[in-house]
Amino acid sequence: MNCFVDTNVPIAFIFRIDPLNHYANSVFKFYDSIFWSHRVKNECEKVFDQKLNLLNVFYKNLLKDLNNNLFNELHSNEFSFENLIGYLKKKEHNKKQFKNIESSLNIFWDKYVNETFPSFENFKTAITLCLQDLKFQSFKRKKYWKKNVIYTEKRIEKYDHLRLILQNLGVHHPDDEIILDAHDYNLKTSFNLDFVTFDKKCYNGAIHSNLSFHDIKNKQDFIF
Repeated sequence: MNCFVDTNVPIAFIFRIDPLNHYANSVFKFYDSIFWSHRVKNECEKVFDQKLNLLNVFYKNLLKDLNNNLFNELHSNEFSFENLIGYLKKKEHNKKQFKNIESSLNIFWDKYVNETFPSFENFKTAITLCLQDLKFQSFKRKKYWKKNVIYTEKRIEKYDHLRLILQNLGVHHPDDEIILDAHDYNLKTSFNLDFVTFDKKCYNGAIHSNLSFHDIKNKQDFIF
């Protein structure tokens, strides 16, 4: 089986702290060949830089504030997940940034903390390990992804009528263009091609647009 992926799939694969990481790992294992367009690759690079910077800044500031004893109001030598949520809520982020950080917290806690009430020292160690993974593993996994997926040729056909249908279904740019890249490539292949996205609007738009895919899948299809 073969698939063409939306940007959120490689991003979830690259970041171990991403809440969709295990779904992306399943996508990678399930398909024989994975395709993406240069548009998806370029969007992935942009999102990667933004996400990496956002997470690095948040977890570095968290470690810095712990080291500077800015949590003395807790009157405790232990930290909790609720303290972490409260810390995030006190910081200034726009809605998208807040959601991006908040979605990483459960995965961070499960992967690096793995205690209900860690000591401050254990908690700082967990943050340090997370930052090391962001610094090294994210780049390593991005390189591995790019090495093992296949670029499609540049799309020439504009498919204006399909773009309008997708936009009317709530699919925003550049997701509409990415779906059309996948649709165009599928028309040129002799094998079955699935379209995989973890974005709800993108999935709903693709599935209701009478496109050429063998199947359209979201994260629920990769719970094995």
